[in-house]
Amino acid sequence: MSAASGGYPSTMSVFVGRDHETATLERAVRGAVRQGRPHVVVLEGDPGSGKTRLLAETLPAGIVANRVGIAAFEPERDLPLATGRSLLRSLAVAEPGLQPLDSFLDVRPGEGSSEWAGIFEAAHRAASSLQPLLLSIDDVQWADGASIALLHYLVRGAEADRDPLILVVAGRPSPAVTELSVALERLLGERHRRVVVGPLEHDAAIALVRAANPALDAAAAGQIAGRAGGSPFWCRALARASDGKADIAAYVGSRLRGLTTDAAAAVTIPVLLGRPVPARDLAGILRWPDDRVRAAIEPAAARGLLVEAGTAVRPAHDLIRSAIDASLDDADRLAAHRLIATWLDETAGDDPARLLAAARHRRAAGLSIDETLAAIVRSPRRGVLGRDGFEALAALAAEIDPDPAALEIERGLAEIAGDLGRHRTAMRRWERLGERLPDASGRARAWLAAGEAAQRLEDADAAQACIARGRSERVDDPVLALEIDAAESATMRWLLHRPGDASRLAESVLTRVRAMVAEASGVDRLPEGARRAYVRALVQASVGAMQRSAVEELLTLADELAVAAAGVDVPAAVQARIRSGAALMLSGRLAEAERHLGEAWSHARRALLAEPSLDSGAWLAWTRSLMGRLADAEEVAEECVALAERIGEHSRAASIAMLWRARIQVHRGDRDDAIATLRRLAGAESDGHHRIVIQESIAIWLARLEGAAAAAEIRSRVGDGHADADAAGCARCRTEFLLAAAEALARIGDDRAAAVLLREGSEAAPDGDLQRWNLLRAEASVAVAARAPDTAERVRDTVRAADRTGLGIEAIWARIDLGRLLPDEAAVEALREAHHAAADAGARTEERLVEQLLRGRGVRTRGRSASAPATLTPREREIAALIAEGAANLDIARVLFLSRKTVERHVSSILAKLGVKNRAELAAKIASGEIARQERRIALISNSEPARPAVE
Repeated sequence: MSAASGGYPSTMSVFVGRDHETATLERAVRGAVRQGRPHVVVLEGDPGSGKTRLLAETLPAGIVANRVGIAAFEPERDLPLATGRSLLRSLAVAEPGLQPLDSFLDVRPGEGSSEWAGIFEAAHRAASSLQPLLLSIDDVQWADGASIALLHYLVRGAEADRDPLILVVAGRPSPAVTELSVALERLLGERHRRVVVGPLEHDAAIALVRAANPALDAAAAGQIAGRAGGSPFWCRALARASDGKADIAAYVGSRLRGLTTDAAAAVTIPVLLGRPVPARDLAGILRWPDDRVRAAIEPAAARGLLVEAGTAVRPAHDLIRSAIDASLDDADRLAAHRLIATWLDETAGDDPARLLAAARHRRAAGLSIDETLAAIVRSPRRGVLGRDGFEALAALAAEIDPDPAALEIERGLAEIAGDLGRHRTAMRRWERLGERLPDASGRARAWLAAGEAAQRLEDADAAQACIARGRSERVDDPVLALEIDAAESATMRWLLHRPGDASRLAESVLTRVRAMVAEASGVDRLPEGARRAYVRALVQASVGAMQRSAVEELLTLADELAVAAAGVDVPAAVQARIRSGAALMLSGRLAEAERHLGEAWSHARRALLAEPSLDSGAWLAWTRSLMGRLADAEEVAEECVALAERIGEHSRAASIAMLWRARIQVHRGDRDDAIATLRRLAGAESDGHHRIVIQESIAIWLARLEGAAAAAEIRSRVGDGHADADAAGCARCRTEFLLAAAEALARIGDDRAAAVLLREGSEAAPDGDLQRWNLLRAEASVAVAARAPDTAERVRDTVRAADRTGLGIEAIWARIDLGRLLPDEAAVEALREAHHAAADAGARTEERLVEQLLRGRGVRTRGRSASAPATLTPREREIAALIAEGAANLDIARVLFLSRKTVERHVSSILAKLGVKNRAELAAKIASGEIARQERRIALISNSEPARPAVE
């Protein structure tokens, strides 16, 4: 199976030379397949050097069946994702029915996603499903910035998922090709190869000339080869010229002469578009019937001016396109641009990329572009413009006369800049609008938007100044006042570190909005601005309640947020589920929390929303790890980190996901690497508030696993974390840190300092079972260090509390502590319980520690896999059931929205746990009911309940 949209000619002359280039390409393909890792080859050469032919002829098709080839085109170099959309279409052709791609292709007006991350992630998943995949891009020097970013994303994704992707890009020497090559070499090292495609050797050039024109003798062929400079294109072109002496202008001119008017028009349209044009589109542009288009194409193709690539036509070579373009007279050029612009206007709908192309052709035709630019900024899908499209749109907008239409376009440009994360550009444009808009309300909203952009830049002074300018307009609009107060609340909390003032202002906003809701008889009847202010204020109020450790208040606010966010947009709905799940988790209702967070995670990923996926995934990984569902937690954390690596940009949610992956890896057995990762995260984190939990994690794990041997670092981490906690102004983070730090110091024998921290941490009454557990654990740890007389009973209380709350991992550690305290038989019983729980949870670090403690008491241990079959996790049950239905790994990945590598890991675990050799044997056992009976026996033996069904 293969797909190609590059448009290589259907018939070609003999291929000669290029032994080095061919060998390099074949080594890359074989290396990727053998190693299961991405490889990249960059072919760089002058026009006519034969790069396109190399892509068509030398890639070894027998090794990799899945091949996708596309090309970039000069006129589209600043149209957003122009080359990338060709890639999406080719991937869709190569693997029909991929729903994540369908939503980005042939979208009708008003439909489709505008999330760059969603488009990129859909392409990655499609490419991953085709592995091993050979992807070739020709003329990459013309690719737009968004498409180049997509190529980076695909290679990063393949590297993160260990996919055998072979990317071959060909282009002329240019800064774009150099930057792409350097970036990919930095990523892949020796798996990147850069090849300069130079002229053919003289003997090979002569062979190519004679193959193109067998009537030439050796001497004439040698002269042509010399005049062509070894360029394969010009070797063939000059050899086919009637006198063998033509140059480029004469070559093209001789073929243009004598063309009918229709044929000349059929050539002009693809030349100005600069890309393959389907015959049906050519008919639409020229307003001709299909048979007339066919009659016009044939003579142009016969003369070597056009090439038919499937159902589309394109100029035979970029050099030919340039020569024809230079030969057009002004009247013909203007007429063609008008035809193209009219057709694009009629067919673009709300597709911003096509509208941008229409604007460019309208400008070239001398037509007004105001209405087209206004349609672009009004498009609900304008976010797909990307950086380069935004710059092209801004450049066009700078040419129009300043009038009310121009102000509307300026507003749209400011909004697009914000959507694209270009907050400094957005802030400046909003500030200009704040100075130029004629009405006070418009100016106030512009300053408000400028202030919100400044917040995202973490520029406190600018944020305050802009919000103050908005207030200074003194607009009598209660909705606007709500929005300004909500924005100021966020500035107070995150930039000025005044959580109390922020919470009071957010509460004031809530009081007023709630009155408006009552007066309007429902949230859905509120004005749009009031709805936005309502959601923003509820989020701020929820954060405030979380920072105050007011769990019950947080639960109430989460319910209200779910109502307020309904129908606003997907990110708002996901945020509502995250807040609800967080509230439930902090209250100790872990199973309910997992359900809410699982829904948020699933919803965000199915909508291909990157940041909400990372945010919800981090919370879900945290909750599942607390429950002792480490395999499931690790799966989510790995998916989050892989997504963050593919995005390639720093974000707060990505940092939190990396933190939780490292904490989970400590349990899973990679303790040294995981703690090293935590140290790196602590060193790289500039925000003291977010650094608290990293310092806490390092201190607690060093104390539990290394004890007094790591005392110096533990005290250092506790001191630094204490300072960060005091400065952050977050009661919850401070309390959690102090209680964890008390445990850490107690475990290294520093019971006095631990008792001081315990007193500080217990000043506020705990709210919710999780906070009560944290306090109970710290008290027990200090009691152990102080050798209190009732220590054993205190530790037993922690065991019972952990079991009751569902804290699977902490229940293991409580039993470990109990086993260290009790006399022989009772200690062995507690440690065996801890060993069984650790084995079931997949907590290999804890399992090995318990085995060491048991051996110290003279007890030999065996892994659970040796003594009894292990139970499947809920996720493994889902996958096993799909296998029994005949689903392949790719099918499972699509149904469960997992990466292929994650599914492969689960399948290997299932086969090992159940002691079956292959999928067929597994399916047979499931069908017979043997697997279900086996798991019931294990549950009875372990005196545990069967695992709950997965929530996704």
